[in-house]
Amino acid sequence: MKITTRYYRFLTLCSLFLMVVLALPLRAQDPASENALNGEYRELILQQLRSDITSRQKSMQNHANSLLLNLPIEEKLYDESKFHITAKMVDDIREDGRPELNYVLIITYDCKNFASVTDDYPVGDYLFQHSNTAKALGTIAKQSIDDFSSDLFAKGKKVTVRIASSTDGRAISRIRYGGEYGEHRYDAARFNGETVRLSLSSAQGISNNAELAFARALGVQDYLQKNVTGLSQTSNRFEYETYCAKEIGSQYRRVSVEFIVHGAFDEKIISMNEKLINDEFVDFNIPALKPETNANTYVLIIANQQYDAPLPDCAFAENDGAVVRQYCLKTLGVPERHIKVLNNASIDDLRTEGIRWLKDITLAVRGNANVLVYYSGHGFSDADFKPYLLFSDFNTRNVRSWVGKTELDPDAYLTKRETKTLIANSLSLDTLCSWFNKVATTGITFIIDAGFNGTQRSGEPLFNIKRSDARIKGLRIRSDIVIFSAADVNKTAYAFEEQRHGFLTYFLLKELKRTKGKVTYGQLYDALLKNVSYESSLQGKLQEPLIISGGKTKESWQDFRFK
Repeated sequence: MKITTRYYRFLTLCSLFLMVVLALPLRAQDPASENALNGEYRELILQQLRSDITSRQKSMQNHANSLLLNLPIEEKLYDESKFHITAKMVDDIREDGRPELNYVLIITYDCKNFASVTDDYPVGDYLFQHSNTAKALGTIAKQSIDDFSSDLFAKGKKVTVRIASSTDGRAISRIRYGGEYGEHRYDAARFNGETVRLSLSSAQGISNNAELAFARALGVQDYLQKNVTGLSQTSNRFEYETYCAKEIGSQYRRVSVEFIVHGAFDEKIISMNEKLINDEFVDFNIPALKPETNANTYVLIIANQQYDAPLPDCAFAENDGAVVRQYCLKTLGVPERHIKVLNNASIDDLRTEGIRWLKDITLAVRGNANVLVYYSGHGFSDADFKPYLLFSDFNTRNVRSWVGKTELDPDAYLTKRETKTLIANSLSLDTLCSWFNKVATTGITFIIDAGFNGTQRSGEPLFNIKRSDARIKGLRIRSDIVIFSAADVNKTAYAFEEQRHGFLTYFLLKELKRTKGKVTYGQLYDALLKNVSYESSLQGKLQEPLIISGGKTKESWQDFRFK
């Protein structure tokens, strides 16, 4: 009896042990677990994710608009034709009943006034390449996924692709089908809201509007599978929503597409939760000191993120500016009315709304003003390595080799004429500094989170300018200016993608957070040089910040402070 009891207890313990062991890998492989989201940082994580999606949607829509403006003549769409991009985070339930957060990307199209212009499929046609809107839809989808959402369309993710396609009400007798999109037999679909089975074969051809709409959907699927890199590494399920309108007209012959990335944010949630616990994010838990204690400081923030195609956006520039403003307000104690933010500014915006604002203030306070100017955006240097800031209003159609392009050619060089045009419509850092030459202040500090060597924050080429072999010249700046630069003019300034900031901005804010703003410029620069170069080198993109000081400050800038 004792042996039986012991044996029974042994089996029970073994069973419990196996249950625990088997549960462990499930927990490790289950990043969607609510445990990852129900902690004290749940709302902060969701807020950050929503903000990120809103920013992505804005950039995707701007690039779509720019793409439509720059389409080749033969592919032009009617002026009132509009593409709409919707990006959102949606709660859903997995097949096993567990909750999941999905990324939903929807690309639709409409036109309010067709007149005699046909943007959509010709009558009775199903070929993707014969529809200007279908081709534009495919290009916009590719850019939206590969350029703006590649981290969410990650390897192994399950993606549902819903393609909506329609026909007008014209009766069909028979349309020849050349088998361009394969042979299909009883594929599941929906037609006019009802579940159906659709077939398509070259032998039978297309005999009704349901099959015609299905063929148009398959054309979109064919383009996506062959051209969108993000979908080549995910597990994809295609669904078809087909329609036939009662009316006749080109506005009833169109396609749209919706992408659902299941559990798209699982890994991000785990990572963000750990980083919040370790206080690695600078966007949260910003030290809030006594307000308005730094009443003699005036701050101008320029955050240029959005540029017209083929120029890429400057990743995270708007977030840079927004969080820098919060640190000035909360940690440095700058009064709210003393801070001005210019998002996606033009040179005229900077001159009239920024510099003039600062100059008027310095006159009003009789020079008792400490001026701080922050810039995040694209930069470049000319043939002699003279640095320039590139503003969001730059008209890319003024550069001939960019006209009609959606992406820059990484191997192409601007001609001398194109370079002159670029320079004439940009602002040199020398000129920006010179605008303060006759302005009385107690000090002027520039923080420039931009690269000047023709490379964007991602490390991809921005554009190429033929440069001389002459030695790089220094900036001509007034004697009391101090400039924190993300890198030298012939080096790259990168984005710290995981933190959604430029490297310089992230570690600048991290040091302000650590010291609660009580840091000298010398201490700050030492920390920036150490931390930026170390972290960027770990990521395989070494970046070294640079300090530039005017004549009077060369021996004393180390002791300067923000407050």
